[in-house]
Amino acid sequence: IRQGADVLRMISVYEEKVKNGELVHKVRLVADGRFHKNHGPTYSPTPSREELLILLHICAARGWDYWHVDEVRAFLNAPKQTLKKVYAKISGDGGYWEIVKAVYGLKDAARDYHDAVEDRLI
Repeated sequence: IRQGADVLRMISVYEEKVKNGELVHKVRLVADGRFHKNHGPTYSPTPSREELLILLHICAARGWDYWHVDEVRAFLNAPKQTLKKVYAKISGDGGYWEIVKAVYGLKDAARDYHDAVEDRLI
C-alpha cells in the first residue's frame, strides 16, 4: 500500500428474510463511511418524495405507462471513479484489498453508480 493511501474498515451487515417461505440468512460487506475523508464529488440526482409523486401524477393524468427499475446490487456494478487508490481492511483477514467498484457505505458510491447508469443510457 502506498504512503497516504486511504484504508477503510469494512463492516459485516447480517440480514434475515423470508424468501419463498424459507428463512434466508445473508451477509454483505459495507464500508465504514465515517472514515471516508478523501473522496471526490458526491452529488447524485435523487428525486425527493414530492418530486416522485408529482411525476406519477403527471403520468396518471396523461394516461402514460411507467416502469420502475430496481437493479440488484446496484453499486457493485459501477466502477470506482477516483484517482487516489482506496483500500479495505477486513477484520480477521491480514490483507488489504483495493476497492475497484463502488461499495455501499462510501460517500461517493451513489455518484459512481449514477454516472455508470448515465453512460449506459446515453
